[in-house]
Amino acid sequence: MSLMSIDFVSTLSSQQRVQITQLCTAAEAVDAVRPLNEAALLGLAEPAGQHALLQVGTELAGYGFFDRRDAQLFVAPEFRGHGHGSQLAAAMQARWQPAGWWSFGTLPAAARLAEQQDLQPVRRLAKMDRELDDVKQSPAPQLPAGYELVSYQDDDLDALVEVNAAAFKDHPEQGRMTASDARRRMSQAWFQAKDLLLAKTADGELAAFHWTKLEAEVGEIYVIAVAPKFAGHGLGRALLNAGLHHLQRRGARRVELYVEQNNAPVVRLYQTAGFEITNLDTNYAPISGSNDQPRPSNDELIR
Repeated sequence: MSLMSIDFVSTLSSQQRVQITQLCTAAEAVDAVRPLNEAALLGLAEPAGQHALLQVGTELAGYGFFDRRDAQLFVAPEFRGHGHGSQLAAAMQARWQPAGWWSFGTLPAAARLAEQQDLQPVRRLAKMDRELDDVKQSPAPQLPAGYELVSYQDDDLDALVEVNAAAFKDHPEQGRMTASDARRRMSQAWFQAKDLLLAKTADGELAAFHWTKLEAEVGEIYVIAVAPKFAGHGLGRALLNAGLHHLQRRGARRVELYVEQNNAPVVRLYQTAGFEITNLDTNYAPISGSNDQPRPSNDELIR
C-alpha cells in the first residue's frame, strides 16, 4: 500500500469537490446509504465547515467533514480494510475535538470504529417512509380555526428563523439555523417557495410552518416547526396532513422524514400517519464526556 497522508483544509478546490462527490457516490453504491448528510454536502459547494482529505499515494481515498460541533467521515470502498478510517478519525479528533460523530445507516464498520475511538452512541436519528398512493382519498387538509395556510414569501424569512429557533431551542443542529443558513438551502435547485407552507394567524403572525422538499418523485417532510406560544392548537398535525396532500399533488410517490428515535410521541404520531422506520443514523460521542451531550427535544414539533 502506498504512503498515506491527511491534509486539513478550510476551502476545497473545484477538483477536490468533484473527487469527494465521486467517492461519496461510490460509497453509497456499496453501503446502500449516503455517507454524508446535507450539511456536509452543502459544505462541499460553499465555504462552510472544515475538511480532512485522506490521500493514499496520489489518490483521494477518504474524506472527513467538521461543522462547528459534529464530524463525519468515510473511506472509499477500495481503500477499506487497511486502518485508514481509524487513522483519519484519530487525526480529526486531535485537530477538532468534535462533540459527536455521525454514522449514517449505523453500519457495523462504523460501530467498530466508534468502539476503537472510545465513542458510545448518544443519539439515534430514525428515517421514516411511507407511500402516498392513498393520500388523495383522505379528507382535504384544514387548519384549526383562526389560522390561514399560505406559501412562503421573501419577507417571511426573519419570522421563519425566529419560529424555528424557538421550536428547536434544545436541538443541537436545527436550533442553530440562521437566516444565512436558510438562504443557503433556498438557493438549492430543489427549493420552491410553494413547498414551504406557513400557518399564520388572522393578523399575519407566523405560528408554524411545514417545509416540504421534492426531488425525483420523492418528497420529504423537511421541517415542521410550531412556535411554543401556539403549541397545543393542533397545528402540527394539520400541517403534516397539509404537507402530505401538497407533496402528492406535486407528483411525489413516496415521502420520507427524519426524527429523533427517542422522541416517542412524535414517532408514534408519524406511525399513525402511515410512516415506518426504515433506517437509523447514530451519533457517537466520547465516553468520558457523553453525559454532557445535550439531549434534543422535538416536543414542540407536533401538537
